Amino acid sequence: MVGAGIVNLVTALELVRHGYEVVVYDRAPDPRAAHLAQAYNEDIFEVNRLAGERWARLMESEPGLFGADTGYADGILRLYTDADYFLRHVERNERVGATLRVLSASQVAADYRALADPCATGVIAGGIEVTGFTVNIHKFVSRLVDLLEPSVRFHWNEEVARIRRADSDVADGLELASGEIVRSRHYVLSPGAYGSELLRGTASGRQIQGMLGA
Repeated sequence: MVGAGIVNLVTALELVRHGYEVVVYDRAPDPRAAHLAQAYNEDIFEVNRLAGERWARLMESEPGLFGADTGYADGILRLYTDADYFLRHVERNERVGATLRVLSASQVAADYRALADPCATGVIAGGIEVTGFTVNIHKFVSRLVDLLEPSVRFHWNEEVARIRRADSDVADGLELASGEIVRSRHYVLSPGAYGSELLRGTASGRQIQGMLGA
């Protein structure tokens, strides 16, 4: 697997449960000691909706990943500073069935006291409470890596430079930045926002959250 972001870590957990031997390469340091950033694409609403059932199963099977110590909180409040943008997203969230409650600026101020000042000064135009959950992603990923580590081999600070291809254009291995060639029966690539060069020429090219499985 290339990339140790949340997509590949959860995928690794599924693969281990089904008896696969999993090896993960990531260009970054061990996330348990590093800063994490998140990137979202335009399809995040649909991705979240389709992933809901799998997240529910993971919560049931691994409740320790979703405890108070990982900052788990049910429901998400989305805030908007532009009134027109806010109204467009009210319609969009309702269209995909994600809306729990639409809040005016005064309702946000009343229900979320810490946001009273920016609501009063007009900085916040409104908010939408939507289905889902939030976690402290650093603590969550750290706990997930701890869970995986007995079964998964991680190679931190190891950049995968490119996909090697056979004459038939089938993936024939992964070339590390060091020049080493890594081969496996299956490859899963989810290199995140900085993996555009690696994914060039694949169906996932130019997609910030592109994922390629073979």
